Amino acid sequence: MASSNMRTLLLCLGYLTLSHTEPCVNNTVLDQPWRNIDCSDAECLSEFKCDNSLSYGWYRFNSSADWRIPETVVPVRQCSTYATGWLNVTERPPSDPCEDHKVLKQPWRSTQCKNSECYGGFTSDISINYGWYRFKSSGGWKIPETLVPTHRCSGYSTAWIDGAHPTVGEGIATRTVCTHWNGNPCYLMHEIRIKNCASYFVYELKSLYCCSVYCTDPETTTHRPEVQSSAESVHSTSPISAGEANIAAPEKIIKVEVTSMTKLDDETTKRIVLKRVQRMVEEQCPGNTIDFNQVEVECSDVDPPDGEGGSTL
Repeated sequence: MASSNMRTLLLCLGYLTLSHTEPCVNNTVLDQPWRNIDCSDAECLSEFKCDNSLSYGWYRFNSSADWRIPETVVPVRQCSTYATGWLNVTERPPSDPCEDHKVLKQPWRSTQCKNSECYGGFTSDISINYGWYRFKSSGGWKIPETLVPTHRCSGYSTAWIDGAHPTVGEGIATRTVCTHWNGNPCYLMHEIRIKNCASYFVYELKSLYCCSVYCTDPETTTHRPEVQSSAESVHSTSPISAGEANIAAPEKIIKVEVTSMTKLDDETTKRIVLKRVQRMVEEQCPGNTIDFNQVEVECSDVDPPDGEGGSTL
């Protein structure tokens, strides 16, 4: 145990000359033996404690109680408190935000919503939880890429993206969110991560300060991300009739061609094709679905139009 502590100490000292913001150097020491897991009820302090007033920041435990948080479940009414905190270190494989996200169906986020006319009052995203989100409403499904006037989107201060959305090929990309207030287009700013899921975008959002709202562009309700941000056009060689979409005719072959100005891998191409065909079925044959038993993808180079690179699928 002593050798482990010494290695940690040497590591921290090594960073001392590199940066004064290194948490091994800049931290608050908690010398509080009553945090010991053997302290039942209030026997070590004569009262119950809680950490609701603990400020956000880096801390170090340094007392006779031990120097690290337990990695196993701690019974209640231990550590001089009612509810006990411990570290769940179980590793979970990262999920795809295109599949694992929350959907925000809130048309009042539209940039066309002035003052409180769409919500009945002003609102804000101060309480939005950190995580991945998708916008899906008549108010739009995409955060604007241009400055939004204040007192729009049912909030006082408006949040927009300073830059273009990523293409499918970029994967998860980082962009800057600006909040417009007090005559300053970027009164406050922070970075978020965005992923282009071919038919929609997902955003890794965090809470905004009071009176600020993430806006959505209402014009994006009639456009697809693969067309707007990836310069990808999707079309079928022929319309699908109700008879052709019938599941009872599995021998029917539907050919879909995708022309992209950027390189796409097979999985991305397949996802675009499946979503496009399914949307065509929903639009032309309401109530029908297609069971895709087999999907084949062929990639070949073509002569790029107007001197631009591209490929056809």
